[in-house]
Amino acid sequence: NLGYAYMEAGKLELADKYLTECLKYDPNYHDALLNRGVVLMRREKWEEAIKVFDALVKKHPKSFLAVRNAGLCYAHMKNLQAAAKCFEMALKMFPNYVDARVDLGVTCFAAGRPDVAKPILEQALQMDPHSLRAKAVLDDIHKILSQSKPK
Repeated sequence: NLGYAYMEAGKLELADKYLTECLKYDPNYHDALLNRGVVLMRREKWEEAIKVFDALVKKHPKSFLAVRNAGLCYAHMKNLQAAAKCFEMALKMFPNYVDARVDLGVTCFAAGRPDVAKPILEQALQMDPHSLRAKAVLDDIHKILSQSKPK
């Protein structure tokens, strides 16, 4: 919990220190592994974070949060195909995970597929009508699709 508290306070080096220390006592502790990966993400150490999330999934195969976070890392690295696979996997584990659905829609849109992104994001909005990310990207999609229609 101390590592998490430091992470949330933005003291990432201290967070990493305490999370690493915790993992010496219990290398399989889900929350410490997850938070260590998030610390690495916040430090923009994408590849290191992916390794932590991959190790976490090997130890805890139902950790949809680890899979989603790996997808976010891949997205930051501009590997949109790997990102989409992670978001799809997270949704298989937890179909009602709205954030992963929005991430998948955003990734499809970023990959130049607004036609694929649109129904994904519409479904996310049905699940959570307050999702600002889904609304914003859908607005962009509607603008693009309306511009591409013949007049």
